Amino acid sequence: MTSLWADAQVYYPLEVEPYTPEKYFPKGKNDPAFRTKLKMAWQLVQRAVEQGWPFRAVVADNFYGEDRGLKQKLQKLGVPYVMALGPSHAWYHPEDVAGTLQDVAREAGWQGAKQPGQWVRVTRRFRDGSMQDWWALEIVAGPYGPDKMQRAVVATTDPETLPDLTTWYLVTNLPAPIEQRVLPLPFPPASLEEVIRLYGLRKSGGTELQTGQTCSGLVEVTSQE
Repeated sequence: MTSLWADAQVYYPLEVEPYTPEKYFPKGKNDPAFRTKLKMAWQLVQRAVEQGWPFRAVVADNFYGEDRGLKQKLQKLGVPYVMALGPSHAWYHPEDVAGTLQDVAREAGWQGAKQPGQWVRVTRRFRDGSMQDWWALEIVAGPYGPDKMQRAVVATTDPETLPDLTTWYLVTNLPAPIEQRVLPLPFPPASLEEVIRLYGLRKSGGTELQTGQTCSGLVEVTSQE
């Protein structure tokens, strides 16, 4: 298990914790010394907070993003996150209503770049000077929405086919940049572009450029300076 710092210039391990499978402990998973990867990840985040790392968000893959307990702990600790979910991630819904991230994405009205429906074009810029157009969708369904505690975002190179290798299904507690809000925000707002950029730092090994606010990643962590 590694805690990583990622930004436009640096992709560097901060801490390394060896993971030992349960079969090597006398009592297996019930052994007091055994730690799951989820527990170890939580401890790495706690240490980053205790040490005062000024990170923008914790970034992690869907093994962590699908764990409700970890997200609840991060929220309680006051830590923002951008984590992946699986395309079949679902919530309670009527049988005739789209109830997975992938299903909602397929019903977002894409008819092509000139008629994108609910999809928004975003440009990813990389340190080597290259750029790549992606498309982003703010999910408004189930427990997710720009005015809710958690947002779900789908990012892809092709909204029509949603290719596995270049489609991300993300969850974040970073608030959307909505103009009129009654309650104070727990964290600075993040646009669709920033949410994708934060996760992109992890996927691209820290090579994606930042615009405006700088960001980095832990467990990966992503920072703001």
